[in-house]
Amino acid sequence: MALLIVITSLFSGFIERYLEYSDRIWGEIVLEPYQEMSGYEELARHLEELPSVATAEPVLQISGLLYVGTGDVRGVQLVGIDLAKHSRDPVFRKGLLLQNGPGAPSFALSESAREQAGEWLRARLARDIEEADLPVGAILSIGILGAPQEQTDEYNRQAIRRQIENGLPLVITAGIRSRGEGETARKIQGRCWAVDAVQIGLHEADSAYVYLPFAYLQDWAGQTGPDGTKQCLASVQIRRAPGFGPETVKQQVREAWKQYVKTNLGWPDQAARNVAIYSSSENEMVKIFTHEIRKQLGVMQMMMGLICLVTALLVFVTLFMIVTQKRRDMGIIRGLGGSRRGLAMLFLYYGLSIGVVGTALGLFLGVLATRNINLLEAALTRLLGFKVWKSGVYMFSHIPDEVAWNSVGWILAAGVGTAVLGAALPAWRAARLHPVENLRYE
Repeated sequence: MALLIVITSLFSGFIERYLEYSDRIWGEIVLEPYQEMSGYEELARHLEELPSVATAEPVLQISGLLYVGTGDVRGVQLVGIDLAKHSRDPVFRKGLLLQNGPGAPSFALSESAREQAGEWLRARLARDIEEADLPVGAILSIGILGAPQEQTDEYNRQAIRRQIENGLPLVITAGIRSRGEGETARKIQGRCWAVDAVQIGLHEADSAYVYLPFAYLQDWAGQTGPDGTKQCLASVQIRRAPGFGPETVKQQVREAWKQYVKTNLGWPDQAARNVAIYSSSENEMVKIFTHEIRKQLGVMQMMMGLICLVTALLVFVTLFMIVTQKRRDMGIIRGLGGSRRGLAMLFLYYGLSIGVVGTALGLFLGVLATRNINLLEAALTRLLGFKVWKSGVYMFSHIPDEVAWNSVGWILAAGVGTAVLGAALPAWRAARLHPVENLRYE
C-alpha cells in the first residue's frame, strides 16, 4: 500500500506540476491569431477589461542562436514579454537572481552596464556610440550561464551573479521569412546585454530561454505591414480572474476578439475566425505528454496491484491452513450452537482486520515517504555519491511531494478488499464443514 501511494502521488504530482508550468509558460488561456498583426499590447489591454480576465500579456517566441563568447554559440528560444506583467508570477519573480527584491524588475541597463556596453560597442564598431546603439537588456535562463553541479544539481548562483555584474554582451541571430523578391528567408542579428538570470524550476525554460522586451522583439523580427507597423505571429497569454472557469473565459475572450478585430483591424469576418483560443491543457503537446505519463502510471499501478494479489494469496494460505488444522475447534463451536454464517464471518473478520491494520500502516508510511521524498533523495545522493533526481532528466528541479488524496481512497479500499477476498474461500470452506465430521476427524 505504501509503495502504491508513493508511486501514484509521484506520477500524479508530476502531471499536476507539468500542467502548472504549462499555465505559467503558455498562459491559462491562450489567444493565438493565425494571421500576422500588430497591436498586441492594445489587444491585451482590451481583454483585461473583461471581468473574467485577471491579466493578458502579449508574448512572442521564436527560435534563434545566442552568441555568448568565442566558440560558444547555442540554440535558444527568444521570448518577448511584458516584464511588468510577467513578473507578477511569484515563481518567476522569486527566481530572478538580481532583481528579486521589492522593486519592479526591469530590462533597463544600469549606469555601469551602459558604460561597459558603450566601451564594448566602440571597440567592436570603431566609432562613437549613440544612445540608440546601446544593446537591449536581456534576462537569461540560468542554465545558459552555467551548468548545474553534478552531485547537487544546483547552480553556482554567486558565480553567475558575478558573471552578469562584470558585464556580459550577447549577440542574437534568427532567420525570418523574407518578402524580398527571390528570397525565402533572411538572417537578422541583434545585440543585447545580460541584466539578470532566472530559474523557475522547469528544465526546458531554465536551460534555453532568453527573455527580451516584447516591443523590441516584435520590431526586430516582425515584418513591415501595409500600414508601416511591424507585424508578427504572437499570442496573448491570459490568466483567469478568480471564480471564472476556462470555458467561460474562452467564450468572453472570443467575443472580445471579434469586437477588437471589427473595431481596430477592419478584418473581414472570415479572417477574424482564423484564431485559436484554448487552455494550456488543450495544447496538443501537453495532451500527448500527459497522456503518456498517465499510461505509465497505469502500468505501475497494475504492477503494484499484482503485489496486492500476492498479499491476498498469503491471507488465503494462512486462513486455509487454519481451517485445515482447527477442524476440531470449529466442530466444538458448531456443537455449542454456532451458526455456519457466524463461523464464516469469523474468518472474514480476521481477513478484514489484516486488511485494515495493513492499509493503515501503509497509509502512514506512504504519506510519510511522499511528504519527505526530497529529503530521502538527498540522503540517497549523499550515500551513493551522485545525484539521483536531475532536472535535466526529470524536467523539474524538485520531486513532487504532494499526496494524491483523490487516489488514496480507492487504494485503501483495494487493500482492505483484497485481504477480505483472500479470506472468502477459507470462510466458505469453514462454513461448509459438518460439526460431527469435524469431531470425528479429530
